[in-house]
Parts: sequence; C-alpha cells; structure tokens
Amino acid sequence: MIDETEFVQTIKQHEPLIYKVCYLFAHRDCEGSLVMDDVRDLYQDVVCALWQSRRRFRGNSTVKTWIYRVALNTVVSHHRRKIKEPIIRPMPDNLADTLPYSGNDEIIERLYHLISRLPAKDQKIVYLYIDGLSTEEIAETLGITPSAAGVRLHRIKKTLIQMNNSE
Repeated sequence: MIDETEFVQTIKQHEPLIYKVCYLFAHRDCEGSLVMDDVRDLYQDVVCALWQSRRRFRGNSTVKTWIYRVALNTVVSHHRRKIKEPIIRPMPDNLADTLPYSGNDEIIERLYHLISRLPAKDQKIVYLYIDGLSTEEIAETLGITPSAAGVRLHRIKKTLIQMNNSE
C-alpha cells in the first residue's frame, strides 16, 4: 500500500502521464480547442481514483502501469456516462512537446494524424506502445492477455501502413 507522502510524490512524478491521458479524452469546443475545464475535471477524477485504489496496489506491476490502467479506466468510465462510445480526439499541437518525440518532425506529425483516425481501443494501444510500454505492460494496463496485445499491436501497425500508403 502506498502511504500519503509516497502517493503525493508519485502523482507529481507521473503528472505528465496523467495529463496526457486526460488530454486525449477531454472534450473540445466547436472550433476544436481543448476544453481545459474538462481536462482539469478528468485529472481530478483520475487522482481521486488513484487515491481510492492505492490500497489495492500490491506492486505486482510497475507504478506507471498501475497509473495508466487507473487513468484509462477512469476517463473511459467518465465518457461512458456521457456518451455510449468514448471519443479520443487528435492531440493538440502543444501536447506533442511532452511526448518522447518532437512534434516538429513531419513524419511524427503524420503518424499522430494517422493514429487519430484509428478506433479508440486501437489508439490506446498505440499510445501505450509509443510511451515505451512492453507488450506485457500494455496487456496488464488494458486487462488483456499479452498475446492479444501483441496481435492487436501487429494488426494496428499493418493498418497504419495501409492508411499511410492509401493517402
């Protein structure tokens, strides 16, 4: 179990990761701008969910995997209450600066554009993969088997290549 002091440190350390998940699921206004109030609400919901689930965290996975899983489950649940199918929007331009790759590279921008056209469940897998999670960690985060995660990742890569070649 994580105590209060350790919890606060963990949240501060992984704050960019939590915000990234919130940005991906936050609502946008009619001009496509991110609604920051929604981002803050989602962030608060995720932190509350992490606090509530800290007693169940036994260290069987990494803290990063635990945070991803709780964050994804929280934001998806948030959207399911509002709409039937959660919608992942393309990332805002300034969010790409927090990712492992620079958003200034045309190839990377093209990749993120193609990813934004994938179904929501596939986008989750790709973003976890881009963040450097292994197939096993992706599987644990999403609650699927490692072989299912590997197969889905392989299919997604093929789909992205086909999408790129067709445009």
